[in-house]
Amino acid sequence: MTVAAFSRMAARLLAGPLSQEATLRGTVACRVNIEHGVEFSGFEGEVSQTRAVATLLKSVSARQGDTLATERDGNFTIDSPAFQDNGHTQRFILR
Repeated sequence: MTVAAFSRMAARLLAGPLSQEATLRGTVACRVNIEHGVEFSGFEGEVSQTRAVATLLKSVSARQGDTLATERDGNFTIDSPAFQDNGHTQRFILR
């Protein structure tokens, strides 16, 4: 029961106004939240880079190298394996 509740919550979060329609691998329709300027820290906590990050439902099975096309933000390639995974959503660095 708890798993179903968290799954519904994740789907609702990505259905909200902060997300947008997208196409993964050219054929898989999905919703995505894209954050621009996310800071990644390097040695001793110094910011080493800022990147765009996508949050997708885990059920769409996104992988490194997949293309992600959005109407509002343009086209991206998933540049890394998921760096966060809570069991329902995954976060990826975009290129």
